[in-house]
Amino acid sequence: MAENRIHISRRLSAATLTLAWFTVFAVPVLLLQLSLDYLFKLTLQANQQAATATLIGEMSSFRHDLETEAFVERRLKAFFVGQNQPENNAKALLQKLNSTSGLRVAGVVTYAADTMAIDFELDHGLQQQMPTLPRTMMQRYLSALNHQHQHDLSSSSTTATGTGYLSADYDKARKDADSFFRRQFGLIAEIPLQPDKVCRTVSAKLAGSAFFYYHALSSSAGDKNRLNGGYLLILRGGDLNQRQIWQETASMASSGVKRSYTRLAIPLAGKSNLTREIITRFISDETGFHLVSAPPDHTLVDLIQRGTFTLHHLNPVLKALPLLKVSVPAHDLHHPLAGWASSINMFARLFAMLGAVFLLRLFFYGIDFRLGIRGKILLGAWTMLLMPIMLLLAGFVTWSQFDRIYGWYQAEELQQQYFNELYDGFGSFLNLLQKQSLAVAAEVDKARKNDEAAIPEILQTGLASSCASDIYLDRSIGSGLHFKSQNYHLPGSQKEESARRLVYDTILNSFDRQGNFVETLPDGKNPGVTSVDAVLVNNLINSWAKPFNMLRINTNNRFSTVFVYNDDKYSPYALLSFKYSDTTLMREFIGRHFKPSPRLSGISAKFFLAENSGTGYRLIDLDDGQLLLNEPLAEKISIAEGVENFVWRERGQKLMQTRWFNDYPLVVMVAGDVFAGDFSVYLVPAMLIGYGTLLILFIYLFFELIYLRPIREFIRVTAEVGAGNYAEQVRLQANDEFGDLQKVFAGMIQGLEQRRKLAHFVSQDVRAAVESGDDAMAPGGVRVAATVAFIQLQTVENFENCSADRKFALLSHFISTGDRIVDSFGGVIDKVVEDTLMLVFRETSSCDSHCLRACRAALQIAADLRGSGMSVRAGIASGNVVLGRIGSRLGKLDYTVIGDTVNLAARLKALPARAVVTGIIIAPSTIRILRGKARVGFLERTEIKGKSRKYPVYELLELRQG
Repeated sequence: MAENRIHISRRLSAATLTLAWFTVFAVPVLLLQLSLDYLFKLTLQANQQAATATLIGEMSSFRHDLETEAFVERRLKAFFVGQNQPENNAKALLQKLNSTSGLRVAGVVTYAADTMAIDFELDHGLQQQMPTLPRTMMQRYLSALNHQHQHDLSSSSTTATGTGYLSADYDKARKDADSFFRRQFGLIAEIPLQPDKVCRTVSAKLAGSAFFYYHALSSSAGDKNRLNGGYLLILRGGDLNQRQIWQETASMASSGVKRSYTRLAIPLAGKSNLTREIITRFISDETGFHLVSAPPDHTLVDLIQRGTFTLHHLNPVLKALPLLKVSVPAHDLHHPLAGWASSINMFARLFAMLGAVFLLRLFFYGIDFRLGIRGKILLGAWTMLLMPIMLLLAGFVTWSQFDRIYGWYQAEELQQQYFNELYDGFGSFLNLLQKQSLAVAAEVDKARKNDEAAIPEILQTGLASSCASDIYLDRSIGSGLHFKSQNYHLPGSQKEESARRLVYDTILNSFDRQGNFVETLPDGKNPGVTSVDAVLVNNLINSWAKPFNMLRINTNNRFSTVFVYNDDKYSPYALLSFKYSDTTLMREFIGRHFKPSPRLSGISAKFFLAENSGTGYRLIDLDDGQLLLNEPLAEKISIAEGVENFVWRERGQKLMQTRWFNDYPLVVMVAGDVFAGDFSVYLVPAMLIGYGTLLILFIYLFFELIYLRPIREFIRVTAEVGAGNYAEQVRLQANDEFGDLQKVFAGMIQGLEQRRKLAHFVSQDVRAAVESGDDAMAPGGVRVAATVAFIQLQTVENFENCSADRKFALLSHFISTGDRIVDSFGGVIDKVVEDTLMLVFRETSSCDSHCLRACRAALQIAADLRGSGMSVRAGIASGNVVLGRIGSRLGKLDYTVIGDTVNLAARLKALPARAVVTGIIIAPSTIRILRGKARVGFLERTEIKGKSRKYPVYELLELRQG
């Protein structure tokens, strides 16, 4: 239809097209590029800031993993994992270790169940320093190391007698065994070995660093705890491959972080002003964001000395100091669209160039749109909305990045708030305990004045209502009181009790009843009393009068102490002390008193009690009392001891943080999910695409209601009018241009209806000639071959005397019959003159000859009218005629044929009625053209006007078949 092709001519100026190009193409492209560059830069800075804590934690882990003892421990734990049965053949175990563990072990000591059957195997170098190991002394050392006296024996026949077990004095036996081990291996100091931990020391016999690893196999059955065997491994520092240690440590990076090494560009030789603070720095380059720092000092010592006492590689290390580098790759820092930046820029420029080409083509040639109106609307909407939607999508991707970064910050902030609430809650808990001590002290002071016999009951009641292990009342005069808790009592050591008595006796005996400080000579004699200044006395008394804030006396127990004064309010009557165990305090506070606020419900926490074993910590879960066996987690907790807090990310969506709880043996580990809405990664782009689609749909519906619906209504009415339904009208209510068009369209339809009615007054041949632009419509006409027939109606009744209605009825039947038959044979009724029809049959290429069709039509008309009681008189002639327009343009026009053939046919019809069979007279020219296809009857020769001689007249009787 017409809407599929619209030609737009060049009617716009160059300035207008240039402004359109800047508005629609250039400015959106420029805004897109500037916005993306800004978003990329902002995202990079935010990601670098967020990665700072991760890099710091990873660097701490890197430095820890690089330690030689950590490397040895990882290899040996991997070797012994899953081995539950002891290997008593020391030689076979040494060979297996050296072949499969990736380490060179210098010596192995094995023992069987109950620390029996000691066996050892030393390599050649160690044998030269120690040809043998005293088995009995080694058995005693291992028995002390295993605390054999606390285990059950596997065999009832095994006894302590004669087996080298420890004597009754365990402490003395342990010291003797440690001294033996130190002398045997030439150690600079005694080392406290711990199961499954590498202990590092310096050995004269091993000529450098020495590493010991102890692995014990035990089993529990009911309340029985037995030793099934174990191993003691000896390694020389000089046998360890430092290159292998550094390479393996670099490959142990956490997810999303890369470890590597770099070198210090400035040689260290002669440079005394370089410090670790200068070396440690953050670096950003095209490969990512990095944290560079120096290795641990003892790691550099191992690198230089290679486990010996000799400086093998001092100069190379000083020339180019190897530095540790942890990095976050660039692709994790940049905006997700940064990798497509070049493609986006190229597409944007191509978009602007295509826009310029389009407008130039429009300016010089115009443009043919071979597209429907709906397609044009959708294409235009997409063109206008493409850049805004791309900006929205880029903004969303950036927002999702910031949402993820903000999620990490928010998770870290909530964890910090959790720690703050934990610390504040613990402070409140300690204040509550102090208030309880003050309350009990007040009760004791009241009983002191009224009834001292009630003091023990007061102390026991106060102890029962607290979580203290013991309660003490140390008096300045007389014996003190001590009660133990039935629920929380833990045995104390002799050293702790002696230290407590010493401190309290010093406090109680430093002042006399007048508040004077007592100076005592070393021989115990009191030379006299020195009066102290009142201000100093008040300061001392006020200081000591405050309750001790959980004083710890070199043990894991703490004392909440309050003074009870005499009536003079200067001299102390007694010291009231509650003794609390650190373990009990932590359990009581975490289990009963600490309740995080509801806003921290997304934070999960684990609490571990740290038990110092001499060479490390054993972490006990505060909830179930089980030992923490997760080695990677234990290493992270160990790293956290040296820093304020240790932060790492787990599985990409969980933030972990570990802190040691001040000077209490408590480790707190919190975990929180990142609060970034992952669903938005898919929801928001879908919403943006849906928004763009809805916007385009809105634009389409807007044009549909305003423009397309009226256009479709006009198209529908046009189709109806084209089909001949001129009664159809445009159904539209509009007061705009479409309303004006509706009025014009209604007038046009009315005119068409009038022309259709006028068309009934002209022949089909005339209408066809007008529609086709035939040459016959030109002035002068054309000469064509045709057959012309004049048929006159003959009735039984006198036609002249008939009424007007009867005449119209007879003529209507006559004309309709003739029109139907003539049309079926390809002719036309040229004129109707009263009761006579003028028929014209022109030569065509698709039908029979015009003579044959004219004869058939005349015979058919005569036959049909005969059945109605009417007859005809007709004349038929064939020949060349002139077909054309006759008349004036300002008056009446007639489209007809003229010529001698027309005149002859009219005169033949007017001959006397001698044709009695059919009444149809045919000219000789027609008979010649029919060539025997018609049977005729000769009537006579007669004179005809316009002919110079008599003209033969024939009657058409019938047409022959075939």
